[in-house]
Amino acid sequence: MKTSRYGELTFRRVRLEGRIPWSLIKGVRERDPSSISEAREWAKKYTILVLFTQGLVVGDEEVILTDDGELFVDVTDIRRRTLKKRVRALPAELQEVVATFPLDEVWAKRVLGFLKIHEGPI
Repeated sequence: MKTSRYGELTFRRVRLEGRIPWSLIKGVRERDPSSISEAREWAKKYTILVLFTQGLVVGDEEVILTDDGELFVDVTDIRRRTLKKRVRALPAELQEVVATFPLDEVWAKRVLGFLKIHEGPI
């Protein structure tokens, strides 16, 4: 797995429903190791295509299914414009908090940390 200078801050949680087949979701929720490995293979091949078709990712991200049954996408587009778009999707009071962040070289890292805590799954 590739890593960026932001580490796991670029990981974004993804809901399982509508991203992998229902036949695999039950086994993943029960944490069945064989179901998780099968779902992991399916997710590597098709989940990024599903998310791209739904307009939720750019298409060059990596999909990660953990042993706990959580699905993440490693978001590679961390440009200021993209981060501001993600912030605008937050409630107004949280947008005001981000507006107080100084525009310096670690602004993106602060925003990614804030989004990791307050942003819901895609």
